[in-house]
Amino acid sequence: GADNIQIVTSASQAHSTANAGRGIDEAIASLAGEVVKYPGTNFFAGISTAFTCPFEGRIAPEHLLTIVRAFKDMGVRDIGLADTLGTTPPEEAMASVRYVMDAEPGLTYYLHLHNAHGRALETVDAAVTAGITQFDAARGGCGGCPFAPGAHGNTATEELVRHLHAAGHETGIDEDRLAEAVELARTTLARSPRVPEPAAR
Repeated sequence: GADNIQIVTSASQAHSTANAGRGIDEAIASLAGEVVKYPGTNFFAGISTAFTCPFEGRIAPEHLLTIVRAFKDMGVRDIGLADTLGTTPPEEAMASVRYVMDAEPGLTYYLHLHNAHGRALETVDAAVTAGITQFDAARGGCGGCPFAPGAHGNTATEELVRHLHAAGHETGIDEDRLAEAVELARTTLARSPRVPEPAAR
């Protein structure tokens, strides 16, 4: 009964193999086969390592665009671009974002940012200026990719909301209730049994 489903692939062959156990072309073909089965469902896409890969380094904007267009060909109109490591300087990330937006202006874009160097909110500011209004975030900054060596946690929802409110943007999120949700998440995680680290690949 799900109405909205996210599908994800990597912009990096090496990360796709480590994370999904298959290359980009195979992953995209598999996803396309699933999307066509459910014409009434709203699929939205995420592209991991959109800017920087721990194995391959910088991802060329031209290559990123080919992945975006593969999702567009499936009929997917909402595209998320992920800085999986959180190490891409804001100016580099936005150069790729603008390249893709200029080439495919009819799609809706959002960003999924990790915060290794404490500059994720700078990227948010630049993205808002470019017209992006949707961002992934995680309560307490939890998260990270086990198959991306050096990956840090996601941008903390509470920091993102506080930052946007301070800049005068409306989010519709109550900061007090969000703080309660963050504390609940931290308490729950503290009580949870430790999950074993995934085997190295």
